[in-house]
Amino acid sequence: MNNPIFYNLFRLQKVSLLKKQSIKKSDLKDIYIVILLYILPSSFLALIPSSLFYIPGLMDLNLITWLLTLPLLIATRKRYLYVYRSKSGKLLFVVVFFVLIRFVFTLVQGTTFSEAFTVFRKLFYSPIACLALILYFQTLSLERIMRLFRWLFLLFIINVLLYIVNALGLHILPESRIDLEDVGGVSYLRTIAGFPIYYQVFLSLIIVKYFTTGERKILIWGLLGLLASIISATRGLIITTIVLVFILILFLISRLKKKYFSRLRAFTVILLISIGALTLFGGNILSFVSNKFQRTFNVELKDDSGTFAVRQRLIDESFSLVTKNNVLFLYGNGYIRPPDDVNANLVFGNDTHIAPVIFTEGIVGMIIRLLPILYFLFISLFSRKTKLLFEFKVIIIALIVANAIGYVQTSIFLDYTSVLIFFYIFELISKKYASRISENIHSNRFL
Repeated sequence: MNNPIFYNLFRLQKVSLLKKQSIKKSDLKDIYIVILLYILPSSFLALIPSSLFYIPGLMDLNLITWLLTLPLLIATRKRYLYVYRSKSGKLLFVVVFFVLIRFVFTLVQGTTFSEAFTVFRKLFYSPIACLALILYFQTLSLERIMRLFRWLFLLFIINVLLYIVNALGLHILPESRIDLEDVGGVSYLRTIAGFPIYYQVFLSLIIVKYFTTGERKILIWGLLGLLASIISATRGLIITTIVLVFILILFLISRLKKKYFSRLRAFTVILLISIGALTLFGGNILSFVSNKFQRTFNVELKDDSGTFAVRQRLIDESFSLVTKNNVLFLYGNGYIRPPDDVNANLVFGNDTHIAPVIFTEGIVGMIIRLLPILYFLFISLFSRKTKLLFEFKVIIIALIVANAIGYVQTSIFLDYTSVLIFFYIFELISKKYASRISENIHSNRFL
């Protein structure tokens, strides 16, 4: 019998346009969460330029999202103990407490509030936003959590389609960053802006749903997601995607179920056909990507050049700036700007997210931020007492390993609302599902 969680995952309920639909207060609350989780972080699916919300030194879309998340901390105050009782919840509170204390100590060091907050709003606040959202999810029934996933999935698919259509030449997104690049004699118009958020999470869920339920039509969306990563021509993204898919399949077929092997054969055939079609009709996309990888292995890694080298140098520079003082090495410089003679991207750039954490919060900050991630990795690999569903364990392992391989660019430990928040939601779904079973009201149609 199919796991009802994954059988009903992404199944949109049919709504009759002829019947008058009443909107409940709970519906409005859930829509508000969807806005916080997807609409705002994606800049309205990249349909509205994020620059419209940017006021230098004062406001941006990330800060607006965070400020709109804060009321949840008050509205869900009765749920604090529910979150704190779990080990993962305790670790999240530890991270939130550390971030707040580090901010206060930054002010004590003599940094102005404006200066400290300018740095702090570069996603250092994300553990607080993650806690607020998890507290809200604690108040929801299993049905409403699954409904939220369906809504998020629908937005993800729209996001993927908009990105692909935009990248293939229609340029429908107003904030399209398009770069003409030439590698090995192959030119390609590369589109950067508008790439779907939560890409790795939803791709993982799609693949696991396919292997769990055998629904081949769900693969259409998975293949579109893979196509989006290829079109982006981003080497780090492509590598982590390959690792992600490989680990997911490896753990799933490790259960030695015959149906998984037959579905693997079907998945492989469909994937090969798709690659063949992309080769015939995709222009020079594959040639361009192939040349980029060849340049990476044959030139950039040998000569210590290219984007990987730039990111690694930023990480090395962050270590050198804090190792001048043993105390700073442990606790970082606080939420301050880097010195004038240092590249500002060390803190404010997106080339790497390790450097900002090391520079501001030190080794202690990095370790504390990694604690929840390491906890979920441990229980997914070794714990038999956890109620976490096997399918969620596989996804968590794959996501952590894939991001570890892409360590120079991953934001998993900095932005808690990008990947880690889903680990907490997976754990919550598993617990509520186990509770349903124990109450003897489990049914294939209960979601």
